[in-house]
Amino acid sequence: MRPTTLAGGAEAAAPRMRSDARRNEEALLEAAKIVFARSGVDAPIREIATQAGVGLGTLYRRFPTRSDLVAAVFRREVDACADAAAVLGIPIGTLMSRLGRGRAALRAFEEGERDLKDQQRRPPPERPRLRLVPQQAGPGAGAGTPGWLTRPC
Repeated sequence: MRPTTLAGGAEAAAPRMRSDARRNEEALLEAAKIVFARSGVDAPIREIATQAGVGLGTLYRRFPTRSDLVAAVFRREVDACADAAAVLGIPIGTLMSRLGRGRAALRAFEEGERDLKDQQRRPPPERPRLRLVPQQAGPGAGAGTPGWLTRPC
């Protein structure tokens, strides 16, 4: 795990994790990468936990929302690309321009998920209430044939 960059460019060390927690996180990220590649980011969370060999509580304790998990997988893959680029001697500017498109896609995903949650929290729009009223049918419907009309309540 890379250190976190603070304001002003200072780096803070990531909090220490127990070795079993670190193994579980790595297993979850690897499983999520595989499941997302196979089934997309809407794949069932239970499938990711099963693939990683951990329970749902472990997954949700570390990644409370799906977007947290997607972002963590994305960051891990970007870090792996950056490390590989350094070993291969690829200029960081070239790498960053290519990765920029992926970051934009991740931001769009997170914004879309946020918008969906906002829509789910809103109450449904008020629909007009209607009642059925017995009414004689008009001309052409058969003389004296009863019918029904809707009227606002």
